[in-house]
Amino acid sequence: MPKLLLFLIISLLFDTNAMAAVSPSFDCSKARVAVEHMICDDPRLPYDDDQLAEQFKKVLQIPGADVSAVRHDENAWIKKTRNKCTTVACVHQAYFDRSNALFTIALQINAANLNLPLSFISSPAKIISTIGDFNVDFH
Repeated sequence: MPKLLLFLIISLLFDTNAMAAVSPSFDCSKARVAVEHMICDDPRLPYDDDQLAEQFKKVLQIPGADVSAVRHDENAWIKKTRNKCTTVACVHQAYFDRSNALFTIALQINAANLNLPLSFISSPAKIISTIGDFNVDFH
């Protein structure tokens, strides 16, 4: 019985069915570059791409966001970072790093909206001690 329970837990942890239902933010039939084909062919990367696209849209909706600058930054990241990847691990890491960068951009925009110095966002502890603990969910 314990082996069965362990198997079920591991199966749930590594279940990619939830991710498999997710499509990337672009049409796979129109994939142009090698990395886009890699994203479409991998079970995890479409989920990463979809989540990052949602996070990007939310950053653009923050009042005070310089939409043109954020779009330019995103396009530069796609060309100079994501599209340079030749392995799934590289693409996954690129998405992880970009997600962190978008989170930082969101913090910077919100700090500006609250008239806080940019140095304020350098420390999560400083943010929490000033405005309290919060949950940021880009999903």
